Amino acid sequence: MDLDNVGDSQFKENKNLNNINKKNSDKMKDKEKIPFASIRDQVDTLIRKIVDTELKPVEAYHASKLQSLSSSITSKAVGDLSMISEDFKFVVNCVITSKTDGFGMHSSNSCVWDSTLDGHYLFRWENKSIISIVKVFGLHT
Repeated sequence: MDLDNVGDSQFKENKNLNNINKKNSDKMKDKEKIPFASIRDQVDTLIRKIVDTELKPVEAYHASKLQSLSSSITSKAVGDLSMISEDFKFVVNCVITSKTDGFGMHSSNSCVWDSTLDGHYLFRWENKSIISIVKVFGLHT
């Protein structure tokens, strides 16, 4: 066995593995990154369906009942949104409050993100006794 050539063949093998790893890495970089704006219509359809299903039967404001509905809306939304796209981490916020005269509500959110890929969606739903606001933030992975 020629020991001088063993090192050369091992070097060539490692070089080939490095080339394969580089090609795989380049493929991952080249994967087209879809912006949140391209899935916004799907997000809208999904959130509308979930909120309508959960809140349409509600005729009056009952804090104890609406707490579980708010949790149900956010849980279903996160689960279903992940099926729309695995390219995003989703954050869902749901506020349900009583609709009364003189009622005021202020809310704000702040996030550091890539404005070309990440995005948000807001949906407002109301009936004669309640107002619900659902916010979805999609952060590209």
